[in-house]
Amino acid sequence: MSERPTTAGNGAPAEAIEPSGTLRPTIRDVARAASVSVGTVSKALNNNGSLRQETRERVIAAAKALGLRP
Repeated sequence: MSERPTTAGNGAPAEAIEPSGTLRPTIRDVARAASVSVGTVSKALNNNGSLRQETRERVIAAAKALGLRP
C-alpha cells in the first residue's frame, strides 16, 4: 500500500479529505479538496477556460495529492 500525502493540496491534512468511497479519487474528491466546483476542476485539469493561476495550481496540487489519474 502506498503512503498517503501529508496535505491535500490546499494545506489541509490529507486525512481530512475523505474520498467518495470509490477505489480511485474522483473529480468530486479533487473539487472538495481544493474548495472549488467540479466544473472548475475540469477547466483546470484540461487547461481550458479562464481561471486564476492560483486556482489552477491549487486544483492541480489537490489532484496530485489525492492521486487522481485520467
